[in-house]
Amino acid sequence: MKAKLSLLIAGFVLAGCSTTGTSMDTVDNWQKYGFDQAVAGKVMIEQNEFTAEDYALYEEGYVVGQKVYCSQDPYKVGMVGKIYNGICDELSDDFQTQYELGRLEYLAMQAKMADN
Repeated sequence: MKAKLSLLIAGFVLAGCSTTGTSMDTVDNWQKYGFDQAVAGKVMIEQNEFTAEDYALYEEGYVVGQKVYCSQDPYKVGMVGKIYNGICDELSDDFQTQYELGRLEYLAMQAKMADN
């Protein structure tokens, strides 16, 4: 599983830069944009923001990226202090729970460091 995730992430990195901060007006590849949004853990954008054709491509890419994002260890996502926006709730029964456990550990470490 980790090998598959590593290969997917490597492919993502090789495919190009992240679209973080990209204006939707400048998107020329809606499928890649959807993939990038999901891999970043962002919630899917509403359909009314797109033409029907663009949304279909965006959604196609988002679904693939969502699977990549949701295949990572949710405990580790929480442990490193990342924010989880609930995009795996329909794909995994315990992603949220494992994330919260990691997040609690992260917050405990932060509090301990602040006390020192």
